[in-house]
Amino acid sequence: MDPNTLEVLKVVLTDTVKILGPASIAAYFTYKATKSQYEFRVREIERNQEFGAKEHLFDYYRDRQVRLEKRNQEATEGCTQLVVQVSAAKDEDDIDRVVLDVAESLLESGLRSSPLEFQRAKRDMERHGLAGSEGYLILEQHEEEISRLEVTRNPPDLAKALLKLIEAWSHAEYCNDDVLESRIEAIFVSHSDRQGDRVTP
Repeated sequence: MDPNTLEVLKVVLTDTVKILGPASIAAYFTYKATKSQYEFRVREIERNQEFGAKEHLFDYYRDRQVRLEKRNQEATEGCTQLVVQVSAAKDEDDIDRVVLDVAESLLESGLRSSPLEFQRAKRDMERHGLAGSEGYLILEQHEEEISRLEVTRNPPDLAKALLKLIEAWSHAEYCNDDVLESRIEAIFVSHSDRQGDRVTP
C-alpha cells in the first residue's frame, strides 16, 4: 500500500474515531441510564403491587374484626339478658321453660363452636409472632376451661357456664384485635422500610 493511501486511511480512521468515539460513549451512558430508570420503575411497580396486596389483606382482617365484634356484641347482649334471668332462679321450677330452653341451646351451641374459634384465634396469633404473649396464654386457659364445661339445665350452673363463655368470647375478640394491630404494623413498617430503601435512578 503506497504512503498516500496509508495517509488517507489514517486521516479517515482518525476522523471516524473522533466522530464515533463520543457518540459510542454517549450511547453507552444513555443505555445505562435508561436501563437504570427501567429497573427502578420495575422495582416501584413491584413495591406498589406488594403494598396493594397488603392493603387487601388489611381490609380482610379489618372486615373480619368488624364482623366478629358485631357478632360478639350481639351474643354478649343476648347472653347477659339470659344470665340475669337464669341467675335469679334456684332450680328449673323457678324459671320460664322457654328461657331455660334458649339458655341451654345457647350454651350447647357455644360449647360446640368455641373450640374452632379458639383454634383459629391461636393460629392467627402464632402466624404473627404472638404465641408467647400474655393474651395467647390466657386464651389457652379459656380454651381449657370451656372444654371442661358441660351442657346443663340447672340454672346456677347454667348461668356460670354462660358467664364463662362470655368471658372467653370477649378475650378471643381481644386476641383478634392484637392480630389486627400486628398485621397493620407489619404492612406499614414493611412499606416504610421499602420506601426508605429507594435508590434514586
